[in-house]
Amino acid sequence: MDVSKYRKDHQDLLAQVELLQGSIQDVEGNIGEIPQLLAQMSAKLKIHLTTEDKVLYVNLASCGNQEAVALAKTMQTEMGGIKSAWDLYIEKWRISSNIINDKDTFISETNDIFAALAKRIDSEESTLYDLAAKYA
Repeated sequence: MDVSKYRKDHQDLLAQVELLQGSIQDVEGNIGEIPQLLAQMSAKLKIHLTTEDKVLYVNLASCGNQEAVALAKTMQTEMGGIKSAWDLYIEKWRISSNIINDKDTFISETNDIFAALAKRIDSEESTLYDLAAKYA
C-alpha cells in the first residue's frame, strides 16, 4: 500500500501545529487568526482520520499479517481517544472570547493536545505506515 499521502498529511498537520505554536506566543496579538488556524487544522485532521479509517485500517485488518492486524486494531482504538480529546478541545477553543478569557488554560491545553498529536504521528510514521507499506 502506498502510504505517501498519509505521510504528506502528517507533514501538513505538523506545519499547522508550528503555525499555531507561533501564534500562541502572543495570543492577544494573534487572536484574529488563531480560531481560523484551529479550524483549518481541524478540517485537515478530520479528513486525514476519515481516510485512515476507511482505507488504511480496512486494508490492514484484512492483510493477513497478524502483527499488522493487531497493531492496526490497537492504534485505531487509541486514535478514537485522541480524536475525542481533539473534538472537545476544538469545541472549547473555537471561539475567540473563550481563548482571551482563559488564555493560560488555552495555551496549556494547546501544548498538551499538540504533544499528543506529535507522539501519535511519530508512532504511525515509525511503525504503522511501515507495516501498511509492506503488508496492506
